[in-house]
Amino acid sequence: MVYRHEPPAGGPQPGRGRGDGRPPGRHGRGQSVHLRRMSGEPHLVAAPETMWRVARLGKGTQFSEIDPVDALSLNAGNRFDVVGGGVLYASTLLEGCYREVLARLRPAPGMADLDEDEPGHMRAGNVAASWRENRRRFALGLPDALPFVDVEHQDTWNMIDAAVAMPAGVDHLDVGHVRSPDRLLTRAIAAWVYPLLRPSLPVPDRGLRVLGHL
Repeated sequence: MVYRHEPPAGGPQPGRGRGDGRPPGRHGRGQSVHLRRMSGEPHLVAAPETMWRVARLGKGTQFSEIDPVDALSLNAGNRFDVVGGGVLYASTLLEGCYREVLARLRPAPGMADLDEDEPGHMRAGNVAASWRENRRRFALGLPDALPFVDVEHQDTWNMIDAAVAMPAGVDHLDVGHVRSPDRLLTRAIAAWVYPLLRPSLPVPDRGLRVLGHL
């Protein structure tokens, strides 16, 4: 992910309590995952020279943004969106991009059994031509980029465990939680990472360039 810094938006922020001086509520809709201050260093990895992104035409460098209200929803927004900033989702491997964007098109179990052998019928698991025609793969350059924070490394998990109040039933963070559909938890992780990367962040007109698209 590449973060873009913007001035903090008004209203509550995910993972920072209710903003009224009261303790954070239980992990659930309309409430946030609380962050605590701590010191130390997460596990960092060098940013690659080139990353890949599969996106709609004209949106190769469009950052994902979320408003404070949606950030408190379990279902709205994307996994690591941050209030007050933008996130550009990309992958070091082109295959990773396709796995991510095609995941939602995966047919449900048993759908193939309902297929009909009729002219013009698209079988389960196929991708419509319109989907392919409206998207391109973009190669993105990251000159002079800051290191990436590895949120799937044990050293980083140890820091997050100490900094982020886990939801009920979660004693220690692991890869299943980082990749989980729980948007409040994953955005709380992103809210913890985001301040570590400021103020020198790649933005559309500084530090990020499109090398080409196919």
